[in-house]
Amino acid sequence: MESGFSLLEALRQRRAFPVAEVLHLTQKLPALLDGPDGQLLAPECALLQELCVHFDSYPSALEQATLPRKSVSQWPPFSLRLRPKSRGPAFDMEMTNGTTFFRHSSRPASVAARFAELLYELLGGHHRTSREGFHPPLAALSAEGNTVLLRGLKESAFASCDSFWREWFAACRTQIAAALIPERFLSLAEPGEELTLAPEDPKLPRIRLVARRQFRIGRSATQSDWVSRFLPLTPENRILSEQLSRVHLIAERFGQGIGLRDGDGHKRSANGSTWDEQALSAAEPQLIERPGAIGIGPNYSLELIPAGACRPVTISNIDAWLTATGLPREQAPPVNPQLAGKECQALIFSHNSASAPFRDALWLFSRIGFDVAAAGGIAWHQGGKVAAAASFVYEQGCFWLLREAGHLVEVSLGGIALKPLEIAPLISGQRWKIGPTTYQVTIGEDLQDPESEEM
Repeated sequence: MESGFSLLEALRQRRAFPVAEVLHLTQKLPALLDGPDGQLLAPECALLQELCVHFDSYPSALEQATLPRKSVSQWPPFSLRLRPKSRGPAFDMEMTNGTTFFRHSSRPASVAARFAELLYELLGGHHRTSREGFHPPLAALSAEGNTVLLRGLKESAFASCDSFWREWFAACRTQIAAALIPERFLSLAEPGEELTLAPEDPKLPRIRLVARRQFRIGRSATQSDWVSRFLPLTPENRILSEQLSRVHLIAERFGQGIGLRDGDGHKRSANGSTWDEQALSAAEPQLIERPGAIGIGPNYSLELIPAGACRPVTISNIDAWLTATGLPREQAPPVNPQLAGKECQALIFSHNSASAPFRDALWLFSRIGFDVAAAGGIAWHQGGKVAAAASFVYEQGCFWLLREAGHLVEVSLGGIALKPLEIAPLISGQRWKIGPTTYQVTIGEDLQDPESEEM
């Protein structure tokens, strides 16, 4: 028994799909179409005619009959597959109102252009209009989304389906629907201002995310967030590390500004600190207006990198979560500071050294995206056109894990795979996985850190 239906059948019943559903429905298609199967497609084949929705399990006949009319997010796990054999030359397919979706005479040759044509049709666009080859902008899309989509309909505009998809997704992501907390996570909450992620792989560093108004830098693993030690801890490097104070410098929030102050808030540091080579005061904070470099003592430096450009997170069922957990609603959303005239959602600290840091640490204001790093673990996403695989979010006094849309990397929490645009609260003891790497979550002070000894 075949489990599924043709994409054309679904479109016949729906007439058009919303932008968020098209993104969900087609996110894995670029890999299929850029692969061997996609390259073997006959030039006259229309993707809407050739693609089928295949379900991993076997829904009942009644359920399968109703699925095409439901939101894609309500479908059981599925994949899009090409029909095993082409039917040969494409033929006119008409909807009940006479709208023609594809004709042999105007089929684009490149797979990337046909992929763009598929998206255009799923969003409610007609394949043929009064002028041959003319595609009017779609009302369902933003101006940015229309610009990329209409460019993709032209032959040779993009070298691959993947390159087209990434640019189009980036242009459309402001139209994506709100994130959703899966029902199994609705009763979970652990407010806190520190999140520690301990990797299973001992070769990877631990990660600390700090959401409080102060971020501390110094050689102490328990008193500081970024631990400024010279590694590996040889006798020579221990001497260099001990030239730094346990808390050598404090970064503080001042409304939409960030200030840097030498010392621990009570006394100056050993050997002083600088911002872009200018000495910092222990009494008065130095407000910073742009990215730059912190000097800590005579030999240690950190680059400050702002991360931003992510859309604000809206959680559609946040009221249900607040009711289930009994937490009070925070009336004001997080206020992000400004650097170089742009909103900064997180501040990344980067140490220019060949050795790995004692632990990675990041100052989180509202949201930070990340991807799978080439060497394992995660790599922070600084913003830009390409979407991150997932994000950490600070909302309602809690840390959250958001699976982004438009990315193929698997993200799971407690052994449960998160679907695109699902968001879950993080609590101590959870294990979460991105790609091949697994981390354990601790909210608050990490008392299990095996390397938190003082020096």
